Amino acid sequence: MKKRIIVIATAARDGGAWRIVEMLAILASADNSVDYTFITLKPLVIANIQNIIIKINTIFDRIKFELYGIRIIINNFETPPDIILSLNNLAVIGAPLIKQYVYIHQAIPFYPEFKWGIRKNQIRLLFYQKFYGKLIWFSIRITDSKIIVQTETMAQRIKAAWGLDSIRWFPLHPVSEVVKEGRRHGGGITFLYPASASPHKNHKVLFEALLVLRLHYPEIYQIINLVLPIEQHQCDYADDKVKFIGYCEHSEIELLYTNCNALLFPSVVETVGLPLVEASALGLPILCSDTPFFREVLGGYSGVKFLPALDPLAWALAILQFVSSIHKQSTLLRFPQYINKLRGTNLSDLR
Repeated sequence: MKKRIIVIATAARDGGAWRIVEMLAILASADNSVDYTFITLKPLVIANIQNIIIKINTIFDRIKFELYGIRIIINNFETPPDIILSLNNLAVIGAPLIKQYVYIHQAIPFYPEFKWGIRKNQIRLLFYQKFYGKLIWFSIRITDSKIIVQTETMAQRIKAAWGLDSIRWFPLHPVSEVVKEGRRHGGGITFLYPASASPHKNHKVLFEALLVLRLHYPEIYQIINLVLPIEQHQCDYADDKVKFIGYCEHSEIELLYTNCNALLFPSVVETVGLPLVEASALGLPILCSDTPFFREVLGGYSGVKFLPALDPLAWALAILQFVSSIHKQSTLLRFPQYINKLRGTNLSDLR
């Protein structure tokens, strides 16, 4: 008899979290040794996958499902599942007798060095840092679940915080070959940063880097564009060179890869940073924050440049050098003369 695994993904609606669900489902569809049942909020358009779709609109709906709803689903099977794999960061309290694995891909609770306040755009991160980590720990302890993480860096963080070991696994699925073959560029230089508007994504450093270029290299500033798949009001920032295009599905993000010259990724806290994996698979140049988790993910990739996450001058210089490498304009090498002058400048005063 085949082993039965229930995959619970009732916290993923879009973005990187939903992409992980899709990638796992693609791998599961090719595994004939196990019967997989995915419980999701929206349909998985993948063949050979049993998919139960439920509705969860509030936190109370989620609590009700994980305490009682999961039991109803389990009781409908002829035989109980062998394993529950939760992609929700939390173990399922309502199924304590079944072996569970919890896939932790929320890194915020394990980075206490970053401080988040009660401002509107930070309060969710504050919740994750101060309370959500405790909920994860409690759910794992009470169910005796095993932990799965995406990187060694994350495993070390959990070990330091809780003294618990983790299994390291990442369900990577190749990016579209059509995109891989079809990347093309126009006359200008387009940079892409596919991320949410959350403060830990650190858009601010890119905006300040653009400011440096606008003030000191307007001719370069005029030929570059930064594409952001978020709404302008989410960042409260306006710049002619920043294109706010709103939320994009993953297929649309793949097209953005096709039409950009390089990926920018200044995030300060991640588990993996899925766009980095996809962009490197495409051979796309990458400028990203110099962090242990990004060095782990991209350490063997020759097309990456690691930069201080919070230094806009370093990002401005890297963008300038990248444009120079494409246009071969030796005049761009004059930029370093501004570095010492600007390091003592409060960039917020230059707006």
